[in-house]
Amino acid sequence: PVAMVAGREASKDPIIAIAASSACLLVARESGALLRFSLPHIDLEHTYQIRGRTQSISINSDSTRVSLIDANGLLTLFDLDTTKGKGGEVLLPSAGEEPPVRFERKDVWQVLWAEDNASLFAVMEKSRMLVFRDLLPDEPVLTSGYLCSFCGLEVRAAMLDTIMREPRRPERRLMQTFQTMSLREAQTAVRESSLTDAFSFVEANPHPRLWRLVAETALQKLDFGVADKAFVHAEDYMGIHFVKRLRLLDDAKKQAAEVATYFSQFDEADKIYRELDRRDLALQMRANIGDWSKVVQLVQQGGGGDDTMLMKAWDKIGDHYVERGELEKAAKYYSQAQNMEALANCLYRAEDFAGLVKLATDLPDGTPLLKEIGRKLSSVGMANEASDAFVKGGDVSLAIDACLMLQHFQGAIEMAEQHNFPTVHKALAQYASQLIESGKLLQAVELYSKANQYTEAARLLTKIAADVGASRSNPLRAKKLFVAAALEIERMRKQMLESKAPQGGTQTAAQTLESLVTQDKATGGDKWLDNAWRGAEAYHFLLLAQRQLYGGRALDAMRTALRLREYETVLSKEEIYSLIALSAFYAKFYGQCSRAFVKLQTAGVSDAQQAEISKLALSIFTRFTPTDPSQKRADCPSCGENVKEWDAHCAGCGQHLPACTLTGKAILEPHLTAKCRVCKHSFYETEAQGLRNCPLCHAQLPLQLHGGYQLLGSSLSLNAPRRPARIFSCQPSLDDPLRNDARWLPIARLSPSLLCP
Repeated sequence: PVAMVAGREASKDPIIAIAASSACLLVARESGALLRFSLPHIDLEHTYQIRGRTQSISINSDSTRVSLIDANGLLTLFDLDTTKGKGGEVLLPSAGEEPPVRFERKDVWQVLWAEDNASLFAVMEKSRMLVFRDLLPDEPVLTSGYLCSFCGLEVRAAMLDTIMREPRRPERRLMQTFQTMSLREAQTAVRESSLTDAFSFVEANPHPRLWRLVAETALQKLDFGVADKAFVHAEDYMGIHFVKRLRLLDDAKKQAAEVATYFSQFDEADKIYRELDRRDLALQMRANIGDWSKVVQLVQQGGGGDDTMLMKAWDKIGDHYVERGELEKAAKYYSQAQNMEALANCLYRAEDFAGLVKLATDLPDGTPLLKEIGRKLSSVGMANEASDAFVKGGDVSLAIDACLMLQHFQGAIEMAEQHNFPTVHKALAQYASQLIESGKLLQAVELYSKANQYTEAARLLTKIAADVGASRSNPLRAKKLFVAAALEIERMRKQMLESKAPQGGTQTAAQTLESLVTQDKATGGDKWLDNAWRGAEAYHFLLLAQRQLYGGRALDAMRTALRLREYETVLSKEEIYSLIALSAFYAKFYGQCSRAFVKLQTAGVSDAQQAEISKLALSIFTRFTPTDPSQKRADCPSCGENVKEWDAHCAGCGQHLPACTLTGKAILEPHLTAKCRVCKHSFYETEAQGLRNCPLCHAQLPLQLHGGYQLLGSSLSLNAPRRPARIFSCQPSLDDPLRNDARWLPIARLSPSLLCP
């Protein structure tokens, strides 16, 4: 069926065949019209009328003749008169007085014109192939192949029927080549007759391929006169020039060697040169053809050449292996050729960065290649090696830029101080400001830390921790941030003390005092920086009290919560005393609970909250007396005055009583404690069985021995059994005034979601 095009009605005279060449486009219609269009403008030049229904069209090489095959397999030829715009069917020459008849062949299924001769074409008739020259056929050749190309008096055909039966395993034998009769006869003539007879035969049947055949035969016989004439007829300028060069040679053997080289018989040419004792000519020949392995062999055997030629040969061999992706072999030859630039590129492509670093180390100072090596190393993140290459190349600014780009800020600052580049600090400050303005605070902290600007890192961490703590959404994160800030301060102090210490000695008292003064100037009197551990302690004890409370240890939770009274500058009073009141109520310490309620009413809460707190306190203390149960008192380790487990200071001597970071209890027996080496906070050794990290800063504790730990300042073993903790239920009893009482919400503000997971 005829297809519709773009919504238009189908043509009543559709196109049935089409062909194109470099000069024209032919379109055959069903009515027998043959339209000729010019290319590239596609202007209609002429319309011809042909007989029959054309199925296939093929144009010859100069667009003067076209072959037509109709639906019945009848082949006819049609001339296109390009001068007068007329054309007609091709007629066979008449014999005698008989009228000429048109050229036609039956049972044709393929026609292929020669690419280099407009009068030559091959025809497939059933299972045989015929080649026509000036409408005269050669002897048929039996084949069922499909014609692929016709050039140089050779026809190539593919056995597609056999190929398609096993398309995944084609064989070379399925591509066949057939020579025309004229080529076969010319080969016989040059082989069995004289060059003069062969020359005469080709003159009668001229073709560039035949002229080249005569020229090559003449070269092999060193008959340069015939060779020159044949190359002229073949219009082979390079062949003419080659013959001219051969005539300038004074030795027939040299001419024979050049001819052997012309025919790619390089070993034969090499043999002739060796017989002439001209290894230098053999070396030059191998270099001209690019056989650089032979060049190396000849140079090493003393066949002429020098170190320059040897270096060039190794360099070319390296290029050979690079083109084939064998980079390791290429690097070996580039190294022998001392082509350091190519060697650097090869090592980089092979990802042999260790070799690239070694190359930079071996190069002398100031070599321009060092900068390129530095760029290559920086592109793969090797900041130290890249900066070393840049410095060795004499460009410190590039080294600093590489460190900054790869965020190796400490190296950039050290290099800037060493080479007096003050602008790096300004660049770091600008980068940090950009990070802070874009909200990437932790990245800014990382920048300050890597740049050894511990004060700025601690200040920013403290600010972030304070903001997180104020949101009351993630106290664990706030604790971690405070710990990080405190560790940054410790790093700053350690660096200052080490920088003032003499090499191989210790600090004097004056040097230590100077370091402390410098440290105070660095912190600038910032209390948050000076007391970063206090923030970490506050949130640590807050989380610890929550875990104890929801774990059923109400008394332990109350002790820890009472410790939070020291941190009213870190935590809100409402948060502290709500937790104290809640834990004291479940621990049945109604005196502490009452005092917490009093603090809550003065904690700056709203009037509505104060009213609810008052109602809740009334409902509790009308049923429970605001007194505490009796507790076993302990002695102050300094003055012996009686103190409680939750006291932060001794009432007698005023000594500060630190809290155990594991339990929240006041440390009243220092000889039974151990201290973390990092944060310097203590904990009871009897509570540390099985503990691997510090409860506060999570630093690794000392070496584990037999289920316990080797503790600092203590010889006691931790293998003693741990005292089981008392369990208190946090569930309200039937007579509990907090049961189902919504007024308790202002106090029970904290939820289990705030606990450490």
